[in-house]
Amino acid sequence: MNEDFITDFRETILQVYSEMQRISDNIASNKKDATQWSIKEVIGHLIDSASNNHQRFIRLQIDEEIRLPFYQQVDFVRISNYQSEDWVILLDFWKFYNLHLVHIVGNIDEQKLENVWITPKGEKLDLKFVVEDYLIHLKHHLSQIKNRLV
Repeated sequence: MNEDFITDFRETILQVYSEMQRISDNIASNKKDATQWSIKEVIGHLIDSASNNHQRFIRLQIDEEIRLPFYQQVDFVRISNYQSEDWVILLDFWKFYNLHLVHIVGNIDEQKLENVWITPKGEKLDLKFVVEDYLIHLKHHLSQIKNRLV
């Protein structure tokens, strides 16, 4: 992955972390309604996403083709009960896990970028797409959080 991508990824994590440290546990736990995740649950979802993508980033450098399941995001968030997690611990874990992913992505063997994850639906997604899509997904949810705080 190119240096601009790595820099953007790292700076996104550090900037958002700095902003989110100002949020109280009470605000992070607030739900506007029963159907919407709290900020804690969104960060938890992003930790789950990091965990699932960590597997993809590594396994796609080991094998030319992998088959891994999608993850059931609603069940992951529910079972993990992020709502009851300490906000500081949750936020720190999110930050450090993503900084670790920045490190991994920064060290991807360029020759492996075309290796393919075959999704449960039969789609063929190469490692380059998976990595780029991860950052897009991350920024999407971080934007949702920022909009809730305005």
